Amino acid sequence: MAWWVKTVIGLAAVAVLGALTVVPARAVGDAVTPVSQTAVAAQDGCGAITLEADLESSGRAPLLDLWGLTRVEVTLTDPTITTAATDTCDDDIVLTGGALVFDPNCDLPIETDEEALVDLGSGEPERRCGGDGWSLVPWADALALDDLAPGGQSFTYTGERLSLGSAFVLGDRWCAGAQYFIEQRWGGNLNVPAEEIAAGDLCIETRPATSGTS
Repeated sequence: MAWWVKTVIGLAAVAVLGALTVVPARAVGDAVTPVSQTAVAAQDGCGAITLEADLESSGRAPLLDLWGLTRVEVTLTDPTITTAATDTCDDDIVLTGGALVFDPNCDLPIETDEEALVDLGSGEPERRCGGDGWSLVPWADALALDDLAPGGQSFTYTGERLSLGSAFVLGDRWCAGAQYFIEQRWGGNLNVPAEEIAAGDLCIETRPATSGTS
């Protein structure tokens, strides 16, 4: 057998072996993970904001699992944004707020996808990060604030399924990024940023032990 034939066969074998250890070919379990994450107002602010939702996830692994590599797809479903007064809040303050939830690989979650804002209704989720992130601001319309009572508010995006994208993951967990803000309103407006949470409960197991709700 000629040397070049052996070389071609060797290269083909390496390519096949590489594909078997990298290409996501087999399912490793779907899961629904309930999450709840709270941020409190920064200094000189008052109130707390909580995001509650389910993270629906599916994962696929290579046929030859040498590296622990998993390709995951994650969807945020039925998110609820709740603001609540704390001891530092005055009785006449109306508290509102919102959250950015995004793929952890997103560098600029605060930038708006302008094309996605066309015909967007008040309070609807806004696309961020090229469609793998979302801005959840239920009371974005100033007119909608007229009927809000002082204190905290809650809003559920019923029926919403918001993709957080898909990614290759080395490790046991995948965590979404999140940023929060709280608005205190009385007479005029005062925006008070909440503490950014870099790590918390917006995480899934990349290799859930069993399918179903975790």
